[in-house]
Amino acid sequence: MLVLFETSTGFGLFRIKNKKNLESIENIASMFLDEKSIDKNIELEAFKKFKDTENAVECFNKLNKGELPDDLKKFLKKNIISKNINDTLICNI
Repeated sequence: MLVLFETSTGFGLFRIKNKKNLESIENIASMFLDEKSIDKNIELEAFKKFKDTENAVECFNKLNKGELPDDLKKFLKKNIISKNINDTLICNI
């Protein structure tokens, strides 16, 4: 299972190491609370840094409107589709 997070610096794509830890969607946030939880539960698959502040605001605004920003679309194609990953993607954006 993959989790997509939008941060202030870019998009992070994380793999959940143990699906048994996901009794509910609310448990995902607890996996990112501290370094120990992160090491135990998730690993970074890929990260797409925003080019600049303008790019970050543009992506946020498009997501807010329910649109997929071009940068995010390319990032997902490169890291999921082109690698032929058949997994669940959870977005926390």
